[in-house]
Amino acid sequence: MLSGGATGYAIDELGIYDMPAIITKVREVTGQKPVWIGHSLGTVMAFVYLQGAKFSSPTDANSDVVSDPGLAAERNNGSGAQALKGLVSLDGPVVPGGSIPLLMQPILWTSLSVPLYLDLRPFTATLGGVAADPIMAFESTAQYLWGLVGYPDLSLLNLAMLIKPENMDSNVSEYFFKYVLNGVSTRVVAHISDEIVQGKLREDYRNGFLNFLRVSPPPAWCWDGYYYYSDNLHKITLPSLVIADSTRNIANPEDIKWFYDAKTRDAADAYFQIPGTAHVDLVMGKNAPYELFPKITDWLE
Repeated sequence: MLSGGATGYAIDELGIYDMPAIITKVREVTGQKPVWIGHSLGTVMAFVYLQGAKFSSPTDANSDVVSDPGLAAERNNGSGAQALKGLVSLDGPVVPGGSIPLLMQPILWTSLSVPLYLDLRPFTATLGGVAADPIMAFESTAQYLWGLVGYPDLSLLNLAMLIKPENMDSNVSEYFFKYVLNGVSTRVVAHISDEIVQGKLREDYRNGFLNFLRVSPPPAWCWDGYYYYSDNLHKITLPSLVIADSTRNIANPEDIKWFYDAKTRDAADAYFQIPGTAHVDLVMGKNAPYELFPKITDWLE
């Protein structure tokens, strides 16, 4: 595989390789121009795709990312096999919330520099259902205490504040912890961590000539040679529905709106924030059938 298989992919590969394959196949089967509905990382993939991103060397996934204006024009509601009609962004952050303490970063970068795919399915299939209730009890306690101190930035602990337990059905929670958490690439985690530290979304910092030797990312600056997706959101022109949760966690509402404000405006663009939700239960919580799904349906119609 060009992406290096399960051990080598970052966010770039998801948008450059996976999305074209998915969309082209849907067009072949349905004959229709699809709408991409992405949650969280599923939307970030679309940021890559809709900017016409590709690797400068077609045979080398470690080459630099470049933006192809022709691809961008086709993918943004143009014509051709890779065209999308619209985008539904569900809590998809340009830059994740939280922070990473400076003293922790050397350990983090060193551990994530080894390309691995962490397959969680053997553990979640066995323990996911049993762990659901204790995890949700922890979430309830953590959310309560977090609220008492005014919802500050808790650095990496923000990653634990992803669910509002009162908005989750117990059966859905059990299903989520048993079947949805299936695995992750260390390079994706490193890519996301770089976003958090730099405050911008750029290509994987190990792309480019000899950059595969890097353990830690260089500081962001205008001549660093990397392509910045967050600086080129204006290249996304297709109709977009953007929906945020109401909690400051891994995806803060103001950052979700960053994409909405920065893209090239279309008359059909819309932005909503769903009250009483966090990152996970936004799409599978008790209020989703009454708050989220009708907004998506109305917009699609």
